[in-house]
Amino acid sequence: GSTNPTEQERTEGEKLIAKGKPFVQWLPSSSAGRSEASAAACAEHLAEVLRAAAPVDAVVAFSQGAEAASVLVEQLRRRQQEPPWRLNVFFSGGSVSDPAQQMQQPCLTPTLYISGGEQDVFDAAIAEHVARM
Repeated sequence: GSTNPTEQERTEGEKLIAKGKPFVQWLPSSSAGRSEASAAACAEHLAEVLRAAAPVDAVVAFSQGAEAASVLVEQLRRRQQEPPWRLNVFFSGGSVSDPAQQMQQPCLTPTLYISGGEQDVFDAAIAEHVARM
């Protein structure tokens, strides 16, 4: 079996938290399985969730959720729109693995990036991307 947690059978704890709701994944866990279309679909879904929850002051996201938020911010910028929230808080994520979706200009929305520091094996790569935000 796979060692990737998103491809393994869900634990009893995860099932308990889900309360019977299906597990979904909007952004493929492997960069090889990602495409511009899957990133765009993920960002559009996130935009729909945010519209339904409006008004939203901050987007707080972890790992791939932060990547999805970054993709959405860039898509909005390309349409000359501002994010309808005032702050990003990203935990251990926010870098965009698909070059076509990476930020072409700095994000004007204040962004707080929190990582695991030296213990986070992805910290250097993610921090470099987030610094360009």
